[in-house]
Amino acid sequence: MLSNKIRRKLENLKELPSIPSVISNVLNEIDAPDYSAKYIAKLIEQDQGLTARILKMANSPYYGLVRTISTIDTAIIILGSNTIKEILLSLLMQKIFTKTRSKLLNTKSFWQYSIFCGAASRFIARKMKYKIVSEAFVTGLMHDIGILVAMDNFRNNFSKVRKLQTEEGYSIIEAELEVLECTHSDIGAWITEKWNFPEKISNALKFHHTPFYVADEEYYSDDFISNPTFNKLKYPLATITSISEWFAFECGMKNWDTNNEPTYYATNEFIMNMVDDELLDYDSALVVLKQGIMDEYEKCSVNF
Repeated sequence: MLSNKIRRKLENLKELPSIPSVISNVLNEIDAPDYSAKYIAKLIEQDQGLTARILKMANSPYYGLVRTISTIDTAIIILGSNTIKEILLSLLMQKIFTKTRSKLLNTKSFWQYSIFCGAASRFIARKMKYKIVSEAFVTGLMHDIGILVAMDNFRNNFSKVRKLQTEEGYSIIEAELEVLECTHSDIGAWITEKWNFPEKISNALKFHHTPFYVADEEYYSDDFISNPTFNKLKYPLATITSISEWFAFECGMKNWDTNNEPTYYATNEFIMNMVDDELLDYDSALVVLKQGIMDEYEKCSVNF
């Protein structure tokens, strides 16, 4: 839970990440069930740089289109509203990263890790049959935004967090609780609430380091904990995000952090649920999943 001390400081800060007005207006309009592709295109075209980036991403091999998209309204019609939101929020995150400079954290490595988690979340969402895979991508991409906010706005305290990690062997969660009395998960959830993101995304950020049997304990029996079922989880996006971060550790993509692995909402409890071949043992299943996730990441990373 966000500590009162950190909440007060966040509410008084003037340099918090904000959504540019063009992106904010588009996100508000595109969620309407009867949205107009032409009207949304006009909103986007107010920003030439944004227009160019959307068209570049829309035409990338990642989306696998056989025809070239030359206009924004065509991109909206062909790709759909969820993919356009994914592109817009990816560009927003990229903008936030380019403004972040600190010796406390390798932001280039952190950005690549974030892209990896977005791609992994998309892959996992497909495997788990989560309906809106673009939602999973966005959540995976931005799930650790609270770290950037803490690093930029509580620099001295974040320095203490990193020192506890490197010198005392704390995980980042343990160090944050010691210094900030809350975690980057709490801060990230607060940011997305300020941005009026869907509650399921805010909850994913909030709980991705809270074990699912704690976050969901009022709902599930011991039988469920020993044999969890994805579609009965209260926070499925937290599961997807958590597994994506765990795979980042497993695949060597979390180089910005120490080797002191924190707890996760869910990790290996769901690994076997993602593999179609019942003949595979756990280790073989892990190899197959790692390869699939790395392939997804390689396709995705060309966009950034």
